[in-house]
Amino acid sequence: METLLNPILKNIFGSNCNIISQSIITDGYKNTTFKIICNKYEAPLFVKIEKPFTIPRTQLFQIKKEVAGITLCGKVGIPVPKIIKADEEGLEFGRPWIVENFINDKLIHEFHLGEDNKETLGVEYETLYSKISGITNDFFGDTFDSGFIGKHQTWHSAIAKMTQLIYEDCIEADVFGDKIQIVDLALKKALSKIKSSHRSVFFHCDLFSANIMGVEKDGTVHISHIIDFGMSLFASECYSKYLTWKYTDFHVTPLDINKKYSVDPEELEAYDILRLEPILLANIFKINGLTAQYVQKCEGYIMK
Repeated sequence: METLLNPILKNIFGSNCNIISQSIITDGYKNTTFKIICNKYEAPLFVKIEKPFTIPRTQLFQIKKEVAGITLCGKVGIPVPKIIKADEEGLEFGRPWIVENFINDKLIHEFHLGEDNKETLGVEYETLYSKISGITNDFFGDTFDSGFIGKHQTWHSAIAKMTQLIYEDCIEADVFGDKIQIVDLALKKALSKIKSSHRSVFFHCDLFSANIMGVEKDGTVHISHIIDFGMSLFASECYSKYLTWKYTDFHVTPLDINKKYSVDPEELEAYDILRLEPILLANIFKINGLTAQYVQKCEGYIMK
């Protein structure tokens, strides 16, 4: 990926552009990211280059999702990085990439926070989430054209497609072995429980303290920018709120999802069964235990 940095920067700033310094920020399964200083731009740059992974298919098109997410959030005043240039299709150098202004703030999880500051950030997080979920659409699914998930008129259709893709990827990776029939039955039962109809909202899907930046003012850390839209999509408002509130590492106000959205408790239970991506990723990254726990949960679910 590093060999692409010079061509990318020369593509943007011209043939006289030279890299003064470069460092890898992250080198993960899906992307490699860099901090770059060059002689043709007055500030550091952030470069993300998408890797050629094949599964989960629901997480492909990282750069397309990044561009769409930044654009959607930027339009409504949510603090996001500025895009300098992107090649979403990977036409120039064979891999999709994006260049943004480098945000010289720390991630929230890098700060040592007192309880009062955690409460302050929780309030700011809820406000940020409300702005994000205020971005609505008339379809569910991909935030861009020609994705694997597609764009759907109903939430049931969208989540059924997502489930199908991840389930097929699990089969290809032989995640469940001879327990696959149990998982198949559980997924079919869970999909039959998705009956609610709520508006389509923008769902970051990975809105944790590792993807939110902060700045310290007068001894208190505040949210500064939101980053990393590689898992984002348009989802049911109920689904987005349920998963965000269940898994966030911010202090948020407790919420009765069933009451707020008039949704059957069986539907929320179904969402826990349909959440297959973490199981597939655990298999890819050789994390033990999660698959067996999930199969056990499926066994209990189909016996109810």
